[in-house]
Amino acid sequence: VQITNVSDTTFTVSWTTQLPATGAISVITPRGSPVLFDEQDAKSQGRYLIHSVTFRSAIPDTEYAITILSNGKKHLNDGIAYKIHTGPALSAASGNLEPAYGTIVSESNQPVQGALVYLTLEGGQTLSAVSKPSGTWLIPLNLVRTQDLTDFLPATERMTETILIRSGSLETQALTDSLNDSPVPAMTPGKTYDFRNLNAKAPGKPVALVSMPQAQKS
Repeated sequence: VQITNVSDTTFTVSWTTQLPATGAISVITPRGSPVLFDEQDAKSQGRYLIHSVTFRSAIPDTEYAITILSNGKKHLNDGIAYKIHTGPALSAASGNLEPAYGTIVSESNQPVQGALVYLTLEGGQTLSAVSKPSGTWLIPLNLVRTQDLTDFLPATERMTETILIRSGSLETQALTDSLNDSPVPAMTPGKTYDFRNLNAKAPGKPVALVSMPQAQKS
């Protein structure tokens, strides 16, 4: 279970399951305990290996208790609810970082839908997104905060970014930087990449790919 995209009013809870399952979270708030469903759901709940739920009406600098509902059954953190503390309200962002975006494709060059993409900017919090049916993903960086969430992350000319992608039982790991993240070259689950030596902001070709062992199912 990962907690990402934490701001003063929002946060995202994401997790993986060993078998396809419906996913939702229950959030304890002063106004009740709303149940929020997987971002991949449309008119009805689907069953997935990858799950991501975003709460968008949080109160600044407030602790929330979260219960994961997997196939309708409660999932807790060693018997207690997951805790999330939102950041304080901030007046203005300090940098003008462009969004990071890219594409996830299979070994046969087909788009990979529903992969979890985690991006951590050097010195900053972890952000996340889920890949679309086209295999594309996008993570805004203009409001990224420091690790302790107390301020916006100051932007420098070249900031290292660590990317982790979970797709089924496979993981992709990549290193890039703020000069080589729009776009990040296409990535394939189960590989590892380092894009920091590409020409900044120029169309790049994928670097050598190295197979990684399958990740343990959770």
